[in-house]
Order: sequence, then structure tokens, then C-alpha cells
Amino acid sequence: AAESVFSLGAGVGGLITGFIADRFGRRKVLMLSQGIVVVLGFMIANVSSYGTYLFVRTLMGAACSAVLLSSLILCVEITGGRWQDILSTVFTFSYCFAYMILYLTNKLFSSWIYLQYSITLITIFLLSIWWLVPESPRWLLTVQNIPRLMVILEMASSFNRRALPPGTSTMMKNMAPMQIEYKKPTMLMLFRGAGIRRMTIVTPFIFFFISLTYFGLVLNQDLFNYGLFFSGVVEFLAGSVALLMGVKNNVKMVIITNGLSGLCCLIAAGLTKSVYLDIACMAARFFGGMTNSCVQTILAIMYPTLIRTMALGWANFFTNLALAVAANIVLLSDFIRLPTAHHPRALRIVGEFLHDFPTWESV
Repeated sequence: AAESVFSLGAGVGGLITGFIADRFGRRKVLMLSQGIVVVLGFMIANVSSYGTYLFVRTLMGAACSAVLLSSLILCVEITGGRWQDILSTVFTFSYCFAYMILYLTNKLFSSWIYLQYSITLITIFLLSIWWLVPESPRWLLTVQNIPRLMVILEMASSFNRRALPPGTSTMMKNMAPMQIEYKKPTMLMLFRGAGIRRMTIVTPFIFFFISLTYFGLVLNQDLFNYGLFFSGVVEFLAGSVALLMGVKNNVKMVIITNGLSGLCCLIAAGLTKSVYLDIACMAARFFGGMTNSCVQTILAIMYPTLIRTMALGWANFFTNLALAVAANIVLLSDFIRLPTAHHPRALRIVGEFLHDFPTWESV
């Protein structure tokens, strides 16, 4: 139940905070959400009833979702070119280190309350990013806030030791986004325009099946029984290989890595020895980690800045829906006759079919 309500909060919270971030700015949402995470972290450790715990856990899911979405969007919008691929991939290392830190911290404390306190104390230090991370320059240009945009550009030029070209402010005022009237973002904008509407309709299926397969491998102890630390190591290796190969975040990479992950799942379906089964599942997890290192960035880049966070929140809703289903997959096995261990393999096939659907390539 705790995992399900967290997923519910994260899914719904992603939609709401995505809208707020597109309307009022990514940096504000990031810092406000991070502050809420700190407060809720202490509250969870001191709740007096299970019902209250579930309620606070739901709010925590919404706040954590806002932090992750805003952080990724800032990584995408502050950088450009090859650095955009590099930084967005490095961003996924946060999941790897979180797995490892949680595993090591859990070894230090015998009570979950002290574990919760330790995790919350760590998050307090993240509030310092208010002085380190600027607002998204692309968002400022979209909302036609030239004065604040120029401040950030001057900070960047000073850091890079490169002077801004003369007349930069005038050039900014003459750019395309400044020539049209600014319209406040709405959820309906996700369904306007043929290309954007196709992405919005197909995205839920892609993210749901990718995530359901991924979380099925992560959470199913029959398939993968090496703990959080090993999970973090596998995720880290997957992201590192993607960086070392210089692989760009594009649809082809998702199709290849997700296809290899599906192939490993199919091979695992025919194995009986636990050692070979674990190796095949580890390989599936590895390639799945490579998929996760870029699929969100791909989606974010394909949407315009005006509705980018809402689009990612839309995909995030179905990702968390998949997490809730995967967390309760044992209960669902009473209604689905496939053995529990075969669910990720069957769903991977469906995900592969959807990935070959040419919607993203045609937009």
C-alpha cells in the first residue's frame, strides 16, 4: 500500500507540478518541492497512525516527482548540443547513487525511523542549489523575460570567460519567440497540432510498458535477488557505457537497447538454472538502464519549451502507474495465469512492438 500511494502521488503530482513549472518557472518549483520533501521527510518519521503515514507518503510522492521532473528539465534546457546528451545521462546517475547510499545507510540503522531521518538530513543540503542553479534560459525566452535572461547569459559568459557579442539584448528581442504573443500554457496544448497530439497519445503506452518491464525486473525477487547496492552498480555501469560510447539520446538508441533487453528476457524465459537466469536478467536490467538513461530526455526535447514539463509529467504519470502495478504484481497473478516470473518478458514484447511504431520518428 505504501508503494502504491507513493506512485499515485508521484503520478498525479507530476501532472500538476509540470503545469506549474511551465507556468511559473522550473527553478521555483524545484526549490519549493525540495523544501516540501525535507518537511515531509521529518513528518513521516513521526506519524502516529498508518493512515496518516499513507497520506504523508502520497504527498511525498508528489513532491519527489516535482523535484525529479524540474531537475531533468533544467539539465535539458540549460545546456545544448552534445553537452545536453552528456548532462542528461549523468543526471540518471542520481538513481544509481541513491540505490547505493540507501543500501549503505540501511546497514547503519536498525530502525526505519532513524533511516528516514538520515535520508532527510541528506536532502537538506540540496537546498543549496538555489545559489548554484539558474532559471532555465529557454523558459525565460519563451515567457519573454529578457531582463532576467540577460542576467543569466552574462553570468554564463563570465564563467566561460567569453564576452557576449555586441547587441545580444537586441538580438534576443528580435528572435522568433519574441515576435508572437505569449500564451499561458494549458494541459490542452498537449493535444494541439497533429505531431504533438500523436506523441501525447502514444507516449503513455511506451512509458507504461518500458517502466512495467523495468520495475518488474527490479522488484521481482525471483528474477533479481542481489539487493539495492547491486542494482545501483548495474545502473551506473549502464549509464557509464552510454557515455563512453558517446551514444546520443535518440530514438534509435532506445529501440536498440530496449530490444537487447527484450532479447535477454526471452533468453531468460528458456533458462532453468538460477545462475544463468540471473545473468540473463542482469543483462536485461543493464540494457534497460541504458534505455532509461535517455528515454525521458528524448521526450522532453521533442516538445516545445512552453509545455515541456507538462509533457514529461504526462509520461511520468504512466511510469508511476507501472510502478504501482509492478509493486503489486504478485496480487495480480491471481487474475493473470502467466507465472509471475514471466510477466516482464511478456510485457517486454508488447513494449518492443510499441517502440517500433514510427510516431516519434515522424514528428
